[in-house]
Amino acid sequence: MSQTATVAHASLDRFRRTIVTSDLHGDLAGFRALLQKSGFSSKDALVIVGDLLEKGPQSLGLLRAVMELAQGGNVFVLAGNNDLLLSEWGRGEASDEDVWRYLRTRDTSVLMDMAQALERRWDTLEDIQALKAAVWAAFQPELRFLDALPHILDTEQCTFVHAGLGPGPLTEQDYEFCLTAKAFGRQTHRFEKPVIVGHWPCSNYYQPIVSVAPYWDRDTNVLSIDGGNQLNRWGRINYLVLDGAEPECHG
Repeated sequence: MSQTATVAHASLDRFRRTIVTSDLHGDLAGFRALLQKSGFSSKDALVIVGDLLEKGPQSLGLLRAVMELAQGGNVFVLAGNNDLLLSEWGRGEASDEDVWRYLRTRDTSVLMDMAQALERRWDTLEDIQALKAAVWAAFQPELRFLDALPHILDTEQCTFVHAGLGPGPLTEQDYEFCLTAKAFGRQTHRFEKPVIVGHWPCSNYYQPIVSVAPYWDRDTNVLSIDGGNQLNRWGRINYLVLDGAEPECHG
């Protein structure tokens, strides 16, 4: 039986602007550059459309930076498929063996960052089993933050989701589709409000032309913003600025 996505609601009209980004992938330096370039302040809202973690060099540092900003009440973070490892491990949906095999395929991971902070190893299954107890003892605020991330954010202007939505009510969406839908910018259903997604790199929509600019299908009202950060040499962090007019796209 499929699991239903969790939906959060927010009123963004009270903010000067809404800045939207996605797929930061452990890039703390890139995130700080985005905040500076966009002029983000406490008068603005920031929406991060999933995939804070993995692939980049500073997943734990980025997570903590976002958590600190979120204390101001103007930062809204959604779950992405790369943000699930620790929550699934904690719930028993991923076994110790699954996590051990996963880490053997990665160069970087938030769990590696945590292990290094604790001066722990992850080479063997026994290491992983000991690491789990240590992580759950030392990183409760980070684990709670990740566990609480919704899959969908619905607002007056737009609906935000990491990868995609099916037709029908938001309360009946399948969470796996919300997190893993591929090439959603080319699906055929038209949404009443703009749906802003990440997950699928925008460069895939522009082939054979190399471009990482946001891809807006006005026929379906889907705006894809994943700039492919940490995926290839031309990848970048894209962001949108929503201020009541048509979205401004930046990278």
